[in-house]
Amino acid sequence: AIAERKTDKLGNIGNATRYALSGIARCEACGGAMGVTKAKKVEGGWARAYGCTWHHVRGAKVCSVTYRQDIEEVEGELADWMQAEVLTPQRLDIALDSMRVELSRQLATAARDTSDLEAQLAELRTEQRNLVRAVATGGDTIPELVAELKSRNERIRLLEADLFAAKRTPEKVAALLALYEREGRQRLRSLRSLMAGPMPGRRDVFQELFADRGMEFEAGKDENGRTVWIVKAEGEVRWVKSKSDPDGI
Repeated sequence: AIAERKTDKLGNIGNATRYALSGIARCEACGGAMGVTKAKKVEGGWARAYGCTWHHVRGAKVCSVTYRQDIEEVEGELADWMQAEVLTPQRLDIALDSMRVELSRQLATAARDTSDLEAQLAELRTEQRNLVRAVATGGDTIPELVAELKSRNERIRLLEADLFAAKRTPEKVAALLALYEREGRQRLRSLRSLMAGPMPGRRDVFQELFADRGMEFEAGKDENGRTVWIVKAEGEVRWVKSKSDPDGI
């Protein structure tokens, strides 16, 4: 299954970081890693090309996909598509609009009584202190105590975030939105610049956007009937980092 393949280790395919997609992309047919080999050009010369490394190393019994495509063509087409469809001001505006909606929702509930949240937080902090003391003298129960402590720490973090959000003022929300927009615009310029440039910057963008969920290469036909790699990918652009929010949201 595709989902199972994506959890496998890609392994060391040698010089992977020399190319933008090595170690990120997989062959759709067999799940093997895509890598760079040599392919014969129409003029008779040889060029670097993306192909299935499992076919290249293990043969047709493992993967029957023999197709290879020029590396500059593959990376160039993907970079152009990313510039035109993903790394755009319009996409950033959609993300910023979602942030505005969420912060406006938080602001609308900011007038609610926060005493219950503060009481829960005080109780959790007491439990946290008790667990810290217990860990210090825990003996054989230390692993369980540490797990409980981690759980309390995470609940405290989330509750603190809720409390900060509940106490936001309209002025604070406006300042936060302005900060998000500045950082988002700056990040858009940075990503577009990296994508338009050479390695290793272009690889850094692909790695950030697609390494978690991967990319799949499937041999298919373009609108002119020519065999090409059809790329399927699911990724996420993080326009703004959570540390940008002084409240840690």
